[in-house]
Amino acid sequence: MAEIYVQDKFSDSFTGNDLHAMMTMIGLTDNFSTQEKAMFHIKRVFKAKPGQSRKVATLAYQAAETYSGAGQRGEFSVYFNPGTTPGEKDIVVLQWA
Repeated sequence: MAEIYVQDKFSDSFTGNDLHAMMTMIGLTDNFSTQEKAMFHIKRVFKAKPGQSRKVATLAYQAAETYSGAGQRGEFSVYFNPGTTPGEKDIVVLQWA
């Protein structure tokens, strides 16, 4: 299984076009067949401003849900660390299976 790992950093505050911007960032322009999609594990890691990880996670979830609903992506998960567990704080991970 191949893994694609990309790290993005959000340094600007969010605006009314947040969902569109997030979808543009995580959108992969591919035309893989269903069989080929199962071969990749794609993980997007976002670094949010302090205290904004839940908002970034919500936007990532909404964008991933839109892609999945349109049949362009499969199952996904979004998780984040707002600072209540050990590890790097304000990190949001969107993972496509």
